[in-house]
Amino acid sequence: MGSPGEWAFGAGNKAITYVSRDGAQHYIEHGLSYYPGRKAMDITPGHENAGGRKYRTLDPSGTALRCFRCHTTGPVSLAADGAIRWTEAGVQCESCHGPGAEHTRKPIAATIVNPRRFSPAQLNDYCGDCHRTAADITDWGLSWNARHEPAFLSQSRCFEEATVSCLTCHSAHQSVETSQKHYDAKCSGCHANPKHRTPVPAASACVSCHMPSVPTNASLRFTNHWIGVYDKTRPMTPIGRSVKVVPRTGVRSPASPDGLRTIYQRAHASDRGMFLRSLGDAAGAVEALSEAARTRRDPADLENLAKLFGELRRDGEAKALFQQAARSADPEVAARSWSVLAAMEPARAREYYGRALASSKLKDFRVTVMNNLALSHRENKDDRSAESFFRQALALDPDNVGVLSNFGSLLHSSGRIAEAERLERQALAVLLKRSGPRTAELATVSTNLGDLLWSRGQRVEALTHFRRALAVDQSVYGPNHPELFIDLMNLGLLLKESGTAGEAQTVLRQALAIAEQHYGPQSQEARLARENLGSRRP
Repeated sequence: MGSPGEWAFGAGNKAITYVSRDGAQHYIEHGLSYYPGRKAMDITPGHENAGGRKYRTLDPSGTALRCFRCHTTGPVSLAADGAIRWTEAGVQCESCHGPGAEHTRKPIAATIVNPRRFSPAQLNDYCGDCHRTAADITDWGLSWNARHEPAFLSQSRCFEEATVSCLTCHSAHQSVETSQKHYDAKCSGCHANPKHRTPVPAASACVSCHMPSVPTNASLRFTNHWIGVYDKTRPMTPIGRSVKVVPRTGVRSPASPDGLRTIYQRAHASDRGMFLRSLGDAAGAVEALSEAARTRRDPADLENLAKLFGELRRDGEAKALFQQAARSADPEVAARSWSVLAAMEPARAREYYGRALASSKLKDFRVTVMNNLALSHRENKDDRSAESFFRQALALDPDNVGVLSNFGSLLHSSGRIAEAERLERQALAVLLKRSGPRTAELATVSTNLGDLLWSRGQRVEALTHFRRALAVDQSVYGPNHPELFIDLMNLGLLLKESGTAGEAQTVLRQALAIAEQHYGPQSQEARLARENLGSRRP
């Protein structure tokens, strides 16, 4: 059959997706792809329907340009009419090894890039320019993201604590091996005699349990590279693990978005500024966004420049621009700007949040503002008004975890324990149902519920929630972060009250060590920990 698009993207093993130019300034990714395994057309991976998706050629993310850059070899450019031009079709040698002309003249190691010389972290960034790194993932529970192997590998202990990289298991010059025995042999190189808590059938493969296959639609599956121990019903995140920030190494591949800078000289200053911001080029982004704000006077340009100044800690300039944007004719820009100003000026927070609500019609944004407005009223000892806004927010979004937990805290403090417990349990259920990783939000809700149950004398269940909060925060922040102090104190005091003196002493000593390290030996936190240990500082 004929191709439904001008270009076909993909190696042809899993799916082939079609792309066409759509007018002078847009490209469209077609909504139907071809799946060789079924020999049939079906919804394109990541799409909700067959309608396709349109992208501006010079949008702030460089979406269409990056597609062509990663699926071709050599520099990408724009023709005079705005059409994307590439050097060589397909992924060839120079996609990974860089320009090879000098190497053909002088074939020594110094004249070519050899990715095998990179560390695992460097190689992860190098391959991640196309396959994506942790910095590119915003929803770790979204099954479609399982295709981003470097991002998920970076969360694995095998990557963090050993020397596992893409090249540990895969050969860059051969087709991907599909035999489970091949990968079992790789696992056995480090784990010769693994110990399992439950019996494992002799025919089982390591990867079938520790790297589950994730279905992204009816026709496509990807192997999850976040190596770990999984609940079979939740194939995206290992049990008890949370996402960790992975610092970039600075190593960039020939397909890096940095290579698109020259093309963006043709873009509008606003698009160019946002693209440079995505690259981390703060100076270039400020220059371009300032030009956009000065020449176009679009409220969105003011808002974007204000956000950038805020990120750069140039608070005075940020505030002045947010004030201009808040008084603009665009109601949603105005609403977002009033909300930011509320955080910058706590004394006027309730006034500014009120203006934000009056401007916006977007449900999710309104829920967030109502929650923040309720918290502001609580800070001003006006729980009656806070309760009103919490209830309005829940009427719009009954399962909003932040609102449920914050309202639960208000009800707990006012003695309405039964309703508070119901809300905190609902918040916990929503979080545990999500397929993504455990987050600091889960630790907060677990702490709130533990406190409430403790106040009711339900010590055994309260201990369960305090232990969960500690485990989550340890995974999110690391073993000695100050965030763990409250977790350890809660757990230690409840253990002490429950008569488990030995474990209580161990936990409270950990709390004391963190307090002395981060707050100082004479701090209130350190004194509290020593007091409950029953010891005095010499």
